[in-house]
Amino acid sequence: WVDGLSAAGGGDTPDAVADGLHEALNLTYRPRATKICVWIGDAQPHGLHPDHDDEIPDGCPSNHDPVQICHEMAAKGIILCCVGCEPTLRPYRDFFMGLSLITGGQYIPLEHADCLPRVSKTLN
Repeated sequence: WVDGLSAAGGGDTPDAVADGLHEALNLTYRPRATKICVWIGDAQPHGLHPDHDDEIPDGCPSNHDPVQICHEMAAKGIILCCVGCEPTLRPYRDFFMGLSLITGGQYIPLEHADCLPRVSKTLN
């Protein structure tokens, strides 16, 4: 499934985090499946810090709100684990930690990503 995906666009520092979370929210999941979304990133979402090289300073052009999406993910039983590429993402660690906590997930620095299998077992 992932092999069919491709990255395009970009050029500024922020990423389309809200769009990615929106896609994860709207995937088709088996009813009794454990639903875990692992987000791996090195930049904040558009609009979070508009004066930092953000070509879309007003936020997601599709008007997706990452905080609202995480509340919807929680309601659907989708757990978000954010893996942050630090030190680049360190200034936004609290933001991504908050998104994870809304869903019952965790924030993990990339250097500790080897613990993800253990984390997924505890979230099961």
